[in-house]
Amino acid sequence: MGVGEGGDSAEVLKRRARALAEAGDDAGAESAWRRALELGGSADLQSHHALSRLLYQSGRRIEAIAHLRAVTAAGWGGVKALRRLAQALQEDGAPEEAEAVWKRALSLEPDDADAHAALGALMMARDGAAEAVPHLRAAVDGAPDDAGAWARLARALEAAGERAAAAEALERILALEPGERTAREQLAALLEGLGRSGDAARHLRILAEANPGAVKAWRRLAWALENAGELAAALDVWRRIAELDDKIGVARERIALLQDRQVRKLESPASRSRGAQGGRFTDLRQGLALRGMDEVLIRVDRACDLGRTANALYMVDPGGEPIAHDPVIPLQADGADRIQVSGMTGEAFVVGLDNAGVIGRGVVVTESGDIVRDLLKPNSAGYGAMRLGETMVFGEAMASAGPATLFDEPAFLIAGPADLAFGDWIDNYFNRLALAQAAELDCKIVVRSDMRPQAFDILAAMGVPPGRILRHDPNGISVFPRLYASSWPILTRTTPMRGAYDVYQRAALPPPPGPGPLLYLSRQNMARRSLRNEDQVAELFASRGFRIVFPEQLSFAEARALFAGPACIAGPYGSAMRNAVFASRKPVCLAIRAPLSDGFRHWTAMWMAEAGMRMAFVDGTALPGWSVELMQGEWIAPLDAVERAIDRVLTFLQATSGD
Repeated sequence: MGVGEGGDSAEVLKRRARALAEAGDDAGAESAWRRALELGGSADLQSHHALSRLLYQSGRRIEAIAHLRAVTAAGWGGVKALRRLAQALQEDGAPEEAEAVWKRALSLEPDDADAHAALGALMMARDGAAEAVPHLRAAVDGAPDDAGAWARLARALEAAGERAAAAEALERILALEPGERTAREQLAALLEGLGRSGDAARHLRILAEANPGAVKAWRRLAWALENAGELAAALDVWRRIAELDDKIGVARERIALLQDRQVRKLESPASRSRGAQGGRFTDLRQGLALRGMDEVLIRVDRACDLGRTANALYMVDPGGEPIAHDPVIPLQADGADRIQVSGMTGEAFVVGLDNAGVIGRGVVVTESGDIVRDLLKPNSAGYGAMRLGETMVFGEAMASAGPATLFDEPAFLIAGPADLAFGDWIDNYFNRLALAQAAELDCKIVVRSDMRPQAFDILAAMGVPPGRILRHDPNGISVFPRLYASSWPILTRTTPMRGAYDVYQRAALPPPPGPGPLLYLSRQNMARRSLRNEDQVAELFASRGFRIVFPEQLSFAEARALFAGPACIAGPYGSAMRNAVFASRKPVCLAIRAPLSDGFRHWTAMWMAEAGMRMAFVDGTALPGWSVELMQGEWIAPLDAVERAIDRVLTFLQATSGD
């Protein structure tokens, strides 16, 4: 047995350390334990364990971790030591190691509810909702009366796409704590998204009655009752809203509409609109003035004020933050194919306009007959109009359009030029729902009436059922008592809105178990950007286990399931790759690109990085007649480069499969 300089043995020092600790002298106890460890050497697990407790309790986590690693590596200290190490690692910002230690603890005590809860929280933090769910279920099994545990499970279930199960978890919270307002609000929103408006209305009524002066709560209830078909009850609620605030125009409109359900077409564009009566749309060939936002709108600082101000602007995000990504998996040894993606976050805002109209393909016109310049895409030709200085002039087709259609309810616009293409839906239209949410809007949305059925399937999966959609004739004029419109999520290819693709996780399904499938997205049936040797390219991918998919033949339900969690998507570059935004576990992408401009090459990497993906590229060679500007014609892919790229990406997937 070792003896220290003062003649004390390690055992004497340990007894002294315990006595000092009992007396509250932590510093003395620490000193004695350290001297004992010096005598006993690194194998003195008892001293390591005691020091780890003292250091952890005093907030010195890094030092505590070193001692706990020694203890647990030797299998000493049992589950308690593992738990303490995992907690320390978690608090010290080492989530991957903490997760591994929690798993070791669970291997010793599989029913440890706290360990399951901690492991589930770590998995949620790295967007592993589907993995977290079974652990969080085990946590509530071990603590069925813990409302917080049920709340964590509900969040994970919703993130994993199990919205019905999430609703059940929220119901359990309310059974334990009926006054838990946040859980009830979340439950009502989930039920509405599931199409269970009647059930949602029951909870919304409780919320409204708990705060009888809150107009917004009553409005949510009124909309839910209408969607549930309970029109008499909805009418009573709208009347109550009108009594609370007689300046709320939408309440008056809903009361009138519910009293008289006739659908009306106007002989003039808007009987309720001063601007329309003054001839707002009488001759569109004469042109409408373009105005900047600050000329016609009042800025409000709070989302709740957007609906209270006649013509208002709410800035969701001023943008201007630098973007920098290094997302490319280099295929060349010298890294020459690496793309450094850079840009700035774009401005994100929502405007609210009284008695506003939508002309044709999405031009928003104020009550006074002005067009808000900032709501337009730069190319006015896409609107079927011509810009002459600070005036927009419409062609004969729009100028001779029939009478405007009056809608009797407020709405949020998701329509514009190019809103019939899947890639544009993903980049610039359906992600506007994130802006509507940020602006706290509670109204229906407006889309063009000839949208493809797939678009409505996507919106439904994102929580917008058919009953919440209004249709605008892209060859006509529509007028609304209150119209909301937003900035463009991707106004330019270097200024995407912050989190431009995050909202699509609303429609994400849980990923399949295991690494996920390898998908090759064929363009063999596509006339544009024809890859002449695609047969040989597809054969290379098929020989390495890729499933050949023809995206244009899939329904959205099929695509949503297929893209829930693929390991890799590959093929000639095209808009079908945008399906990856619905993946709850992001794939690696291997894109074979037609000859593109430098700007478009940068954009292909930018949007994939913004959507959370790693990628690799193989660039093809143009054949005679190919146009870089129009991205039309024929091209070929270098088969040897494609083959090397497949092998490199598969090696990368294997090396990162445990990440």
